[in-house]
Amino acid sequence: MTDHELDLLLDELRAALEGTAGLADADRDRLAGIIGRIDEAVDDEPQGVVDQIEDAVHRFETEHVTLVSILNRIANALSAGGI
Repeated sequence: MTDHELDLLLDELRAALEGTAGLADADRDRLAGIIGRIDEAVDDEPQGVVDQIEDAVHRFETEHVTLVSILNRIANALSAGGI
């Protein structure tokens, strides 16, 4: 996956996050933080970002399916890129 494709996925996640009703402010902040870490991972490859994504997937998998789907795609893309 190219950086451009990952950027598109992140844009999709941001849009889904904004459009998701019923998400607690703390959870919204947590996901926004993960998006920031993913942005950093593209440049600096910090450790643990995939683990954070996977934790978020498990936390939201039953209530926010759209967010989870996008997060899964991002985690797979990062893993495939060696992050």
